Amino acid sequence: MNKNEGELKKQAFEKFHEKSTNELLEIWDENDGDKYTDIEFEVIGELLKSRYVDLNTPRKYEGKEKNNNNNINQQTKGGFWSFDKIVSGSLIKFLYALGAIGITIFSFVMFSNASQSKYGGTGLFLLGLGYLILGNLFWRIICEGIIIIFKIFEKLNQIESKLK
Repeated sequence: MNKNEGELKKQAFEKFHEKSTNELLEIWDENDGDKYTDIEFEVIGELLKSRYVDLNTPRKYEGKEKNNNNNINQQTKGGFWSFDKIVSGSLIKFLYALGAIGITIFSFVMFSNASQSKYGGTGLFLLGLGYLILGNLFWRIICEGIIIIFKIFEKLNQIESKLK
């Protein structure tokens, strides 16, 4: 890099460093060689990288996605098949309710069998009581763990969208 090129980079940095990340991304994606020089694009790229922007990731503008080559991306972001929106939180809560009902019914069946046992039903009664208390407790812990994993995924998506 010669002295003149270094001065041009410094001037470009002064011109663009106070612009927002979104403004820089629009300039980068527009890729208009008539408005901006190669050195200015190089400085813009360095600024965006210093702001942890992945320049290879497609971005949305006015309802359409653009990539760095000005091609419209044909993917439907946020749709059912893209798995960007997680529906499993509600499903897990529903499955938890079904499981808790099932565990409770199973425990009451064991209580009933204990009362009808010819050999003394103390063991079956205690086993049913264990299923009722510990079974429901463990089922709750398992479902909460799964929900936490999905909430982490949602929070990471929110963080990612804020960075773009």
